[in-house]
Amino acid sequence: QINRLADSIRGITEGARAVCDSLGDMTVSVIEETSAVKKNIEVIGDLNSTQAQRLSAFNDLQSAYPGILNSYDLEKIALSDLITLERELTKAIVERAKESRKAEINKDLLVSLEEANRAEAFAPFNTDAGQQQQTDALRENLRLQAFKLAEEKLNALDQASLDLNKF
Repeated sequence: QINRLADSIRGITEGARAVCDSLGDMTVSVIEETSAVKKNIEVIGDLNSTQAQRLSAFNDLQSAYPGILNSYDLEKIALSDLITLERELTKAIVERAKESRKAEINKDLLVSLEEANRAEAFAPFNTDAGQQQQTDALRENLRLQAFKLAEEKLNALDQASLDLNKF
């Protein structure tokens, strides 16, 4: 029982570390991308920017986010439009990062489940039936841990994306 408790604690610690690491990477990526977007929006909205600078900033945004920028015209864009545009782009950046991270979490879950299904319990003094029972129990425990970790990651991801949309 002590070994199982230690394994559970180790699993929780590893899970928490994995959640923090992945969210940290996602957060840095989102902040870097939204900062670049904000710089381009500032150039577009700055009356002291030349037409060439404004066009370059607009084209940079349009090439990165064509679906969003197609509804905007550089010549007719107002300050209120820039605020709306920045919100739309931030939301799109966060959503793209979230979906990418979800795909990674699902991939990790599948790998963990495959590993759980191949796991073998070591019980040298057990009968074949006892060995199989322990192997089945180990596999089930590993599968449950994998699902629990994936659920923790997805919940943390949802919360992080809500927080990042406020950025």
